[in-house]
Amino acid sequence: MLGAVGAYNWNGTVVMMKSDDVVTPGNSSFHTGREDRNEPLAAYLGYTVTSASGKGGEIYIAGQPRYNHTGQVILYKMHGRDINVIGTLNGEQIGSYFGSVLTTVDIDGDDVSDILLVGAPMFMGAEKQEQGKVYVYSIQEETFKHEMSLEPMNQTCKQEAENEPCGARFGTAIAAVTDLNLDGYNDVAIGAPLEGDHRGAVYIYHGSAKTIKSDYAQRIPSGGDGKKVKFFGQSIDGKMDLNGDGLTDVTIGGLGGASLFW
Repeated sequence: MLGAVGAYNWNGTVVMMKSDDVVTPGNSSFHTGREDRNEPLAAYLGYTVTSASGKGGEIYIAGQPRYNHTGQVILYKMHGRDINVIGTLNGEQIGSYFGSVLTTVDIDGDDVSDILLVGAPMFMGAEKQEQGKVYVYSIQEETFKHEMSLEPMNQTCKQEAENEPCGARFGTAIAAVTDLNLDGYNDVAIGAPLEGDHRGAVYIYHGSAKTIKSDYAQRIPSGGDGKKVKFFGQSIDGKMDLNGDGLTDVTIGGLGGASLFW
């Protein structure tokens, strides 16, 4: 599944690449019925895409962060070439870019997706800064229920230059990482690349049962070495044990390079 945000005058769509077919849904394929003549305009559907695995089959998930200016996530299934929309998740704040980052996580390793994390990295906090927010939804078959919202540490921000954005942009990157603390549950890492005057930080959340804990277990600041790395946490990945110690290692990207943590 590939995103095609520029299709249909930037309303966007997705392209489904199958072994024997290519399906490109039409402009109205994802309309939910109450329509909505204005909301889909330049919605950027397909800005990010993912899927959730369940006992009832694969559920596809696509974000459109400019939908109605507040953002939306569309949940759907494929039946041949037909799209069956099973639900939508809506953002709560104009300009927050809700749905621009999507990650599903199988917490307990049973090959069934347990939670969906939706990033809204430009969510404006109480200090009128783009602190960002991540929404956590539990997945039960075809039902997605809001469980909690995660936010970064409350830090003041000073702009380094005129017109530069101020705030953490928490949720710019969200990664499912394989069990870091060997408790049997997979974990989550969330990047806030503009935190600390654009130096950046990454937050680690441990898994528990079918979800993640609401309090972060560790905050890794700006490269972890005290040097002034910019935009640390703009990309994250953690699936493999690279140094052979039996623990998953995590790679975190910043401006001009990446750092490996174990």
